Amino acid sequence: MTHFPIQLIEFDKNGGEVVRVEIQEYRGKHKVAIRAWYRDAQGELKPGRAGITLDIKHVRDLARGASRAKKRAIELHLIEDPKADAE
Repeated sequence: MTHFPIQLIEFDKNGGEVVRVEIQEYRGKHKVAIRAWYRDAQGELKPGRAGITLDIKHVRDLARGASRAKKRAIELHLIEDPKADAE
């Protein structure tokens, strides 16, 4: 049996917050969630208000959009091309 949520990635947003991407189950439906988490006074991570939760059927479109954003950001020299590092 699979236990939810399934954390796929977590990365630093700004030093005080992290972003998590998870697959969740809510009322018997599977969701993909992208949410900013903050540290409370005790240093524990808590989910923030900033984020989006979509039905899992949208994950392909989300991935396609993220891929296009990455490609365009490389073309505009907003981020480095990881292939350039390998060459």
